[in-house]
Amino acid sequence: PLGVSLKARRAVSLFGERWNDHHLRLMGDNGWPTKPSKPLRSHTGTVNAIRFNRSGQYCASAGADKTIRLWNPHKQLLVKTYSGHGYEVADVTISRDNNNFASCGRDKLVFLWDVASGKIVRRFGGSQAGCHNGRMNCISFCGMDDSLLVTGSYDTTLKFWDVRSRSLDPVQTLTGAKDSISSVGVRDHLVLSASVDGAARVHDVRTGTITVDQMGSPLVDVRFSSDGNCLLAASLDDTVRLLDMATGEVLALYQGHRNSQFRLECSLLHDDSIVVCGSEDGRVALWDIVQTETEPKSFRKAHEKPVTSISVHPTRREFLSASQDGSIVLWKPPGD
Repeated sequence: PLGVSLKARRAVSLFGERWNDHHLRLMGDNGWPTKPSKPLRSHTGTVNAIRFNRSGQYCASAGADKTIRLWNPHKQLLVKTYSGHGYEVADVTISRDNNNFASCGRDKLVFLWDVASGKIVRRFGGSQAGCHNGRMNCISFCGMDDSLLVTGSYDTTLKFWDVRSRSLDPVQTLTGAKDSISSVGVRDHLVLSASVDGAARVHDVRTGTITVDQMGSPLVDVRFSSDGNCLLAASLDDTVRLLDMATGEVLALYQGHRNSQFRLECSLLHDDSIVVCGSEDGRVALWDIVQTETEPKSFRKAHEKPVTSISVHPTRREFLSASQDGSIVLWKPPGD
């Protein structure tokens, strides 16, 4: 416990004075997003992914029922349903201007959608040579003006797709993983991926270099901190780890939740103050990023099955959780 405490204190210095000021305001329970909303229900079956848009007003969900659904979670409103995939939808990502979103599925296809019309404007992938030869698990916009998409697959590769091109083929493929890619994230010129081989990989597409941090247990999710100084990684040993981005040193461990079978997601709140992760018993765990004990400070249930996906609000102490039970829940501080 002492070692974790000292490393956690070092994490505070990485986040700087902005974090310290905000942490003082979070000391009371009212600052923690522990109040669940009434569940949003429309999907039939598992919700594989939930994603806020850049303003935090809307969110998109990807379902095993082959649909993507657009919501206003603050008003408990289903806005629109999008259909086109032939198999379950694994992930969804929303463009910065909110005009488009992209989805990937177990059908090995990527669809680029127009939000307003609900039409598919571009299709990528398929069975031709050069495309993924296994199901896709994750997707993210990247590049200048969201001109590219990056996908991660069961085939162990990352592939980049030019949304402005007429070609169905990827423009670049990144290799190195020894097992399925479970998550992907982008920050400027850095592409972060998690793999079931137990490694978090940071590809610098500007220099062509790669940094590998091995966790020793299959990784199911990895995220950048908001300031880019740290990585947060969830693995199938019931553990979330906070790592120093520069050195790969483990700064803190977060445990007490259940994650040994399924791909669950973790995240830091927008100000890097609180760690959030789903649990296989339907609960959501919250940890203070610098707490000395590994058990969650808040561990509340709002779902009946494993919590598959987490999306944090871009500017507020709020987050969304989604579950295998088909529900989506918005979490806020009790006083809001």
